[in-house]
Parts: sequence; C-alpha cells; structure tokens
Amino acid sequence: MGERLRYARCANGWSIVYLSQLSGVSATTISCLERGIHGAALSNIRRFAEVLDVSIEFLGCFENLPQKTLGQKIKKVRLLQGLQLNEFAALVGVDSKTVRSWERDDRIPSGRPSVVLNEILKALPPSPSI
Repeated sequence: MGERLRYARCANGWSIVYLSQLSGVSATTISCLERGIHGAALSNIRRFAEVLDVSIEFLGCFENLPQKTLGQKIKKVRLLQGLQLNEFAALVGVDSKTVRSWERDDRIPSGRPSVVLNEILKALPPSPSI
C-alpha cells in the first residue's frame, strides 16, 4: 500500500506535508505508511483515495485479496467498496458481528441478507486466473 500511496502522491507532484493538509492525516503517519512501517486504516485509505483521485482498490491493493470462499468474497467486496464492517452490516441489514462471522466463514448468510449479498457480490470482479 505504501508504494502505491507514494506513487499517487508523487504523480500529483505533492509533498507529504501537502497530502497531510488535504487529507487530515499527519505527515508522520503518511511517511510511516509510505515506508511500510504500518498499515493504513480503511478510513485513511478512503481519505487518500478521494484526495488523490485514485480508487480505493488501487490504494488498498484489494485486487490481490483472495476470493475462494464466500467469506473471502464478502470481505473483498466490502473493502472494494471502502466500507467499514459496521457500514457494510447496515447496508445488508445485519449486525456487524454477523458480517464478521461470514467473513471468517463461521456462518453462511441466509434469508433476506443472503439475497442482498448476492446482489452486492455481483459487483465482485472475476477471480484472476494464474
């Protein structure tokens, strides 16, 4: 993620300080992210994507997430949409703990939430073939 953040920032010709001012994320945090010292919170990835005019998928490297199981697909589509767990749960109409259990493949969606999920999962790009 750090390399992509640096790439997008430099492509705009911006300094870390300028990106910090635009995004509201400290310059120290941006520097640490770019150097791979720690990962970014989804909320920061959303801010950076908006300010830098790049996709959340690009910045978060979410295209590389696995999507073999239903739980992996649910998590991937949630992150591709830039949604926190609680935001996605509200969209589907369930508790965030339920979504977490789906993402861990501990439970399988059923009833109305499964219908909503099927519609949402249609937006998931096909799994890349190797």
